[in-house]
Amino acid sequence: MKFSFEELESPDFPRVEEMARVIWPGTYSSIISLEQMEFMLGEMYSEEKIKDEIQSGDARYFWILSDRVRIGFTAFGPLIKNRGCEIHKLYILPQHHRIGAGQFGISQIQTIAENVGSNHLELRVNRNNTRAISFYEARGFEIHATDCKDIGKGFVMDDFILRKQLDDGKVFPS
Repeated sequence: MKFSFEELESPDFPRVEEMARVIWPGTYSSIISLEQMEFMLGEMYSEEKIKDEIQSGDARYFWILSDRVRIGFTAFGPLIKNRGCEIHKLYILPQHHRIGAGQFGISQIQTIAENVGSNHLELRVNRNNTRAISFYEARGFEIHATDCKDIGKGFVMDDFILRKQLDDGKVFPS
């Protein structure tokens, strides 16, 4: 299996939401309500939201491909020397789980972050998403904090903040 990483272009933005709507039910239906899932998908995956995140430098979006077929996506950033890089999204279509695509995504993000001098990776994961927590812990992430964040309309994100030090926590010179 040959994986690759391809940065999104503006015509791809609606495809991200389409893929998220395929992935999310299997991932979150036993963790959050359908109403919260719909609210979050609408808030996080609109074409305008993705465009704003990219233009502001808050996130870079990439497709994860297997033999040139899109099987997942990721978003991460900002990329700043001597600071952490947040992984906002890392999702793989269910039929492509357990083939190394997620691990490939993490390694690509880590390489990009290290190349700009980021000193750690950080992400949020729902406290009840034990499968994702195990995946990240197996790749060197540790629970750093907990956070219950109000996201509007009476919904919250009840998460662990996971962190992975890069380059042994070395701080790069300015």
